[in-house]
Amino acid sequence: MRFMDRDLSRRGLSRIIAVGLGAEIGRNVAKVLPDSNSYACVPKEAPFLPEAVSATPFPVLFAGAYGAGESLTVFRRYLHETYGDDVYVPSSIFVPDFDIDKVGIHPREDVKSHNRRVGQEIGAKAASRPITIIAHSAATIDSIDIANELLDCGPWTGKEITINFLSPVGFTKSGPRDLVDQIKGFIKHEETHHYFEQHMAYPLPEIYYATQKQPLPEGLTVAYKDTPQDRTTRREKFVQWTEAIHPDPQQREAVLSRIAAIDQHIVQAIQSGQPIEDLLQERGHALGETIQGIFTGKNIPREVHEYYKEKYRERPENLADRNWQNIILAIYLVHFADGLIKGPEALLRETMEKARQKGVTLSWNLVFQERDTIIPLSEAPVIAKAVRAEDIAATLHGVHVLKEYSHAGFSFRPEVLSTLFARE
Repeated sequence: MRFMDRDLSRRGLSRIIAVGLGAEIGRNVAKVLPDSNSYACVPKEAPFLPEAVSATPFPVLFAGAYGAGESLTVFRRYLHETYGDDVYVPSSIFVPDFDIDKVGIHPREDVKSHNRRVGQEIGAKAASRPITIIAHSAATIDSIDIANELLDCGPWTGKEITINFLSPVGFTKSGPRDLVDQIKGFIKHEETHHYFEQHMAYPLPEIYYATQKQPLPEGLTVAYKDTPQDRTTRREKFVQWTEAIHPDPQQREAVLSRIAAIDQHIVQAIQSGQPIEDLLQERGHALGETIQGIFTGKNIPREVHEYYKEKYRERPENLADRNWQNIILAIYLVHFADGLIKGPEALLRETMEKARQKGVTLSWNLVFQERDTIIPLSEAPVIAKAVRAEDIAATLHGVHVLKEYSHAGFSFRPEVLSTLFARE
């Protein structure tokens, strides 16, 4: 989950609160909403027939909060260039802003029928193949919902589902008190994300990474290790992206010159043994507008955005009207909060049992990110120990870490998605 710059995010948080106040109304509205006739559930027999054959897994990405529309283009472009049409990247309902279209919501579609449509579209593309899902942050709950749809309805006849929980929100936390703590984590991320995202967006001078290494907690497998060459590539891309985000040459030069000056001070401070925390904060602030532009896809040509809007049926004529979208958002937030209060482990346990009864193996991985503020890396050993003590650990394949990645770091280096899709 990622939030916008501070002023924008404050407005976003106030809107979340407003939606929350209307959520109980939304819960009651949900009881009378019509179900989608286009994606009626066709119940499956157990075990599934015909028997699935071994094949390359079909990849699916759920990007989490704000992972919708043009914010997804960076992932859609990379994944479709890598896998062709053999991949699926749906938009999330979780766009907590009344002034932004929830492009994942089609006309007269509620949360349940949305999930059913997404599940059936995935099932039609995957056919009898295994499915591998990357579920980022808030999509922890969404991915379990979709796994249930795959098991209950539609055309999929596969035998294996693997979910890679990236920044696994909610694990080992359940109940109202923990829900409040998680909201505090989201707010902390909102206040500090530019500070942490700078390592993936525009890495610091190399002397920083050579001298500021921190040991990783034990028991984690490194799924991605940052290298000097990777950081050089990201710096070059960032400079290219500034041309689109800051089209005025003087403004662009001012941004890059300011960062270069700060970087020089950082190098001098490290060499002289002086503290650099204030400089890191200043650098993150200087990068803020550009980072936000990358998050919202301003560095990507308009025609690329339009291509994927067409491909995923997200043009205005495909969408529910804004009032309907906001009603469904309120209902979704209730559903999401209910899922966190119940806890992902409980939801996963129920879904695994359903899968077992239908002859399907549901396996999973936990993937942490070194500089994550919502799911700090320090929590990884605690979460790993707790889930390994539960019965759901039977199909837990591994606990991994992405070095240097921040909560939304894959916006700047989406290539790591291929690494995660390749994990068993």
